[in-house]
Amino acid sequence: MSDTPRTDAAYFKPHATMYDLAGEMKLMERELNAVTKERDDAVFVTEKVLRDFSEHSRSHCKALDELIAANNRIKRLEDAGDALANNHNPFTFIDWRKAKEAKP
Repeated sequence: MSDTPRTDAAYFKPHATMYDLAGEMKLMERELNAVTKERDDAVFVTEKVLRDFSEHSRSHCKALDELIAANNRIKRLEDAGDALANNHNPFTFIDWRKAKEAKP
């Protein structure tokens, strides 16, 4: 079995001319160009999807970092409020506990 069956078929065709062979080569080149373009388009789309996914992942990570930072800040504020309420007026402590429990 040949590794170039179409070229061989055109070459060994009875009464084949160089024009027959050239015609078959042109046809194969057009097919190759079409497949190459399809591959290039697929690579472009794949790269775009990967870039978009990467950008989305970065923005997701940034949002997650901001959420963690906000939660840490809330925890620090609650701890500071607890410390202030424990050291002052007992009525302030009661008000602080009510305010702290009134989270949505």
